[in-house]
Order: sequence, then structure tokens, then C-alpha cells
Amino acid sequence: MRVLLESEIADMTASRRRFSQEFKDELCQEVIATSKSIKEVATSYGVGPETLRNWLNKYRDAHGETEAELTVSERLASKSWNARTPSSRRRLHS
Repeated sequence: MRVLLESEIADMTASRRRFSQEFKDELCQEVIATSKSIKEVATSYGVGPETLRNWLNKYRDAHGETEAELTVSERLASKSWNARTPSSRRRLHS
């Protein structure tokens, strides 16, 4: 978990919290690089899940990512399908 900077804490005390672009990018990278869900990352940093989802969409647009990462449930379904499907058949669906 990342420690907030004094400037970020000061911003959080206002009626409408504002976060640095660096903070937003770090949360987006955590969602993309790990198997954590948007909700899990958002909750751990005290940010609303919908807010993080918006940041993530903007992050992906800015970094040329057009295809969204798989959700945790999609990853699990894919693992399950791969485990029970012969490799020769999986190649047909790739």
C-alpha cells in the first residue's frame, strides 16, 4: 500500500478531494498489473470504485490501450476452460 504525501492529505480534507495525476496513475497501474479488482484497489486507497474506473478508462485512452484487461472472473473462467480443454482445441479458439 502506498503512503500518501502531505500535499495529497491536504487535498483530501477539502469538501471535494483532488488527487495528483501520479496517484491516479499508480492506482491504475496496480489494477492493470495485478489480479486485484477495481473495487479492491479503490477500497484499499479510500477512493470510490466508479472514480477509479473513470481514471482507468482515461489512463488506457492516454496510453493507447484499446482493449480492457480481463476481470478476475474472466481470468478464472479462462483458466477453468484451459484446464478442461485439450490444447489442440484451444488453438482453434485463439
